[in-house]
Amino acid sequence: MNRPHRRAYQRLRRRIQAIVREYGAVLVALEVRRGRETLIRVAVDHPAGTTLALCRTLTLRFQDELAWVEARLGPLRWEVSSPGVDRVLRRPREFRWAAGRRVRIVRKDPDHAGRVIRATLLDAGARGIHIALQDQAPPQFLPWSSIANVRLDSGPA
Repeated sequence: MNRPHRRAYQRLRRRIQAIVREYGAVLVALEVRRGRETLIRVAVDHPAGTTLALCRTLTLRFQDELAWVEARLGPLRWEVSSPGVDRVLRRPREFRWAAGRRVRIVRKDPDHAGRVIRATLLDAGARGIHIALQDQAPPQFLPWSSIANVRLDSGPA
C-alpha cells in the first residue's frame, strides 16, 4: 500500500473507530477491498449484543459522514456486521478483543498437527498466545509456530 493510500486508510479507520465508540461498541475488524466498487467491511461487537438495528444505524452513519471516502476510492459498498460466532482471529487487534473468550485452536506442529484445543484465550503477544484449558489448570503458552489457526468457539464449554 503506498503512502497516500495508507494515510487514507488510517484516517478512515480512526473515524470509523470513533463512530463505533459513540454507540458503545468496539471495532473488531476493518477490511477494505478495492474492485469495480470498493467494499468496506466492518465487524463490531457490543456488550449487549450486535443487533441488526445497530448495524443499520452504523451503516447509515458511515454513509453520511464518510462521503469523502467515495470521492477517493470510487463507488462504495458498506457491510457492517457482528464478528460472527466462529470468527477466525488474524490480527493483534482481534486477539486483544477476544481475550477472555472461548477459542478453538488448530495445531500445526508435527507432534500435534490437526489437533484441536478448546480453551479460554488469556492474551496474545509477539511470540504466541496464553490460554487456560480449565479454571483450575495453570495457563499454557503456545508459540505462533505451533498454531494453524485460532477461531472463536461457539461450541459447548
